[in-house]
Amino acid sequence: MIRAARPGDADAIAAVWLRVWRTAYRGLVPDGVLEALRLEDRRALWRGRLARGEPALVAEHDGAVAGYCRVLRPSRDVAGAGEIAGLYVDRRGLGLGDALLRAALAELRAEGWPEAALWVFAGNRAAQRFYARFGFAPDGATGCDEGTGLGEIRLRADLAGRSSVHLALAHHRLVSNHRGAPADAVRLHELDQQPDHADDDQDHADRLNRDAGQRRVHRQPEHQPDRGQ
Repeated sequence: MIRAARPGDADAIAAVWLRVWRTAYRGLVPDGVLEALRLEDRRALWRGRLARGEPALVAEHDGAVAGYCRVLRPSRDVAGAGEIAGLYVDRRGLGLGDALLRAALAELRAEGWPEAALWVFAGNRAAQRFYARFGFAPDGATGCDEGTGLGEIRLRADLAGRSSVHLALAHHRLVSNHRGAPADAVRLHELDQQPDHADDDQDHADRLNRDAGQRRVHRQPEHQPDRGQ
């Protein structure tokens, strides 16, 4: 079952986040970073978020929170877009990740957001393939997660049917990179969110830069203060 998060879900959401980071990111994120993560810090973060009424979706399985999706309106670095700021599921094989993302994108469409953006570790091929199934493709922007020292890339999806050709070409490039490029060639930097919202002029400039080549984005650690998922 997918539902809106409630204040009482804060500790369960924090626990999901920590379990996923220490399992799914093992071998990608340095062990020292993973071992330094503290559950109490994450609980405090989510208690504050939910107490302030910040929206999130949770997936329940057998009566317990087994995943969540944090959706921001607007995106912190793409003007006029919503943002998938974090999606974590610690019960695999149940379709919970699909259900959470579908519900999040349905909310954004219903609210009139024309596109969605998110960030992923450049080395996290599985996540990139997952999001590609929902129309997300790299837009050329790259960043660096200071807390892990890993590269990340930004993905965007059209929610209003305006950019199907662009997304198809970008998806083709993503698949081609997975098949043919050495692993290090597509590494850049990782997954959670960014500076303040750009204005329309800056977003237009970003689009031009994106078409001309990659744009570097300075990003803060995703697992620290309110930049985390």
